[in-house]
Amino acid sequence: MRDHPVELALLADQRLVEYYRERLTHHDMSHRAVVGAFILDMVAHNNDRERNVFQIAPGFGARAAGLAVRAHEVNEHWNASVAVWNVAPERKDAPPCRRIEKGTELPAVAPHLALAGEIRPWWHFGSSLYNADAMIFSDAGIPVVLFRYD
Repeated sequence: MRDHPVELALLADQRLVEYYRERLTHHDMSHRAVVGAFILDMVAHNNDRERNVFQIAPGFGARAAGLAVRAHEVNEHWNASVAVWNVAPERKDAPPCRRIEKGTELPAVAPHLALAGEIRPWWHFGSSLYNADAMIFSDAGIPVVLFRYD
């Protein structure tokens, strides 16, 4: 297991989902059907080539495409909210976010970023779906969307 407070292990063939929380309590969710998955990958790595581009990469099928459209709508809502959120005293005069060189320091408070949410289907030349864990879910027939900075 990774060092994350919440872990999700999925065995699609047997429709078994085991959910672990920080205290390692076990919740049997095998009676639940997986209807889709959103995968976050490299979301803290805004690259220098194309700043603030947020990739929304659906897997195969219409249900994955529908999840991507919904995610894009949420991205538009986020962008509309940024101006409101950034008038808060701690963000109003804060400098833009900057890259942290070492993972040992916490980043300073910065204004929220508006993100260009681009839907990039699996066949798009700029899609990173093939290079992420999301592809495993898509290959198993689970509607999936990968979120990632470009």
